[in-house]
Amino acid sequence: MTSPDALQADRRTMPPLDGRALALVAVCACLAALWQFPSPYDGNGDTAWLLIVAGRMLDGARLYVDVIETNPPMSILLYVPGVWLSRQFGGAPELWMYAQVSAMAALSIWAVTGLWRHAGLEASRDRLMFGLLVGFVLLIMPTRCFGQREHVALIALLPYAVLTASRWHGAFSPPLWLALAVGAGAGLGLAIKPHFALIPGLIHLAMSIRAAGFHDRWLDSLAGDLRAGRLIPPESLVAGILLPRLTLAYLPHKLTVTEFLATPATLIVALAGAFILFARFGRMSALALALLAASLGGFAAYAIQFKGWPYHQIPAFGFMVIAFGALALTNAGEASRATVLRQRFACVGMMALFGGWVPGLLAAHETPRALEAEIRARTSSPTLLIASSNLGINFPLVRRVGGTWAGRSASLWMSEGASALLTVETRPDRRARLVQLFDLDRKLFVEDALRARPDVIALSAFDAPTDLLPWAKADPRMADLLTGYRQTAHVDGMRVLVRADLLTGAGNAVATANLTGR
Repeated sequence: MTSPDALQADRRTMPPLDGRALALVAVCACLAALWQFPSPYDGNGDTAWLLIVAGRMLDGARLYVDVIETNPPMSILLYVPGVWLSRQFGGAPELWMYAQVSAMAALSIWAVTGLWRHAGLEASRDRLMFGLLVGFVLLIMPTRCFGQREHVALIALLPYAVLTASRWHGAFSPPLWLALAVGAGAGLGLAIKPHFALIPGLIHLAMSIRAAGFHDRWLDSLAGDLRAGRLIPPESLVAGILLPRLTLAYLPHKLTVTEFLATPATLIVALAGAFILFARFGRMSALALALLAASLGGFAAYAIQFKGWPYHQIPAFGFMVIAFGALALTNAGEASRATVLRQRFACVGMMALFGGWVPGLLAAHETPRALEAEIRARTSSPTLLIASSNLGINFPLVRRVGGTWAGRSASLWMSEGASALLTVETRPDRRARLVQLFDLDRKLFVEDALRARPDVIALSAFDAPTDLLPWAKADPRMADLLTGYRQTAHVDGMRVLVRADLLTGAGNAVATANLTGR
């Protein structure tokens, strides 16, 4: 029989990472490298842009002044190490960023493997299966969104969820260094976007409700949890210190309620919720409940942003897949062997649904290959300026062609948002401010073009109503500058204008009349 002193010591120790867990991390990292990185420049547009912003910050540019960006500083600082390491040791910044995020994922897996026995995963086989699932979710499932801010937030917040479950499952009291490390990781996640504070918040709320048993004295139980230090443990305080004070500067250009309800994330979370309610899991384990609460917090953060973009769904989906793994491998109540087998089979089915569908959703990205080929054919290592409201057109295209971005912002996001809002806004003062934002986008674009005189200027022109050539030439200075360019192609919905002095023959350019907008 284990003595009370030994039991207390066990509750305060982190077991060393065994050989199988080390092999697990190594195998997952190799699989991730093969799956994710066929080319260092084939990632997602946001990451490619933020690497450029990080480089400019290292060169002394002032964020929000010399570079127009809408995200909190941590969303850019994440990518500074990759750019710095690239400059010190060579290689693409993307590769260093991939290595950095993979190392963060390895640390997250290490923390989980050290805590899982305290969270209810007793059998060695169950722990190995759970570790493989975590490795898949953190390293393989993100596909083209690998390294995206939401992906990093999932990595950073997962140990927090497992540590919280460990505290509630077996009264585990972690060593202070572990609480501080996990709290700092969670704080990193919160600093990326303040919306993610909903994840730890809902985890603690779910744990407290579970402990109270849904009885009418829940508030008394909540006060007891607060006094015992379970509701606001040290890792919560550390994470809270790092929560940013900057409010995101997105324009309120969002989906309609109908569009939002029809997004894949809304539908799949509703499906998963119905499955959990009707599957009769009984009183689920603390680990499963903590992860499900984290998934709900991730979905709430996605809902607050109301954009419907696939990468916003990474925390909700990631925590949900791992939660189903915990549901399959832990059982908090008494159940027959047949019931346990049915539960595991159902959870494996849900994991297969999520694990098979989500990577395809996250892998979807813009592929302007014809535009890329045209730019490559005209010049090497070009300076580029692309007028499009779609950041996915601009990046990682600039990185793929070895180009240098000449603009201060990633896209014409202000014009797009202002144009959409002007169709519904009736208040004169608000309309005047939206018009100012619309004009500001053109002002910045023209100033950047005049300053850099880029090798290639591409203008969005899917059809006559969306042709940006008249928009650009409305400024006389831009119209004068464009007399020195020739349109060489109209591909992927873009006019490609190349500086005339770079063209080696008349056959490489079409008539200047093409720049009249006809």
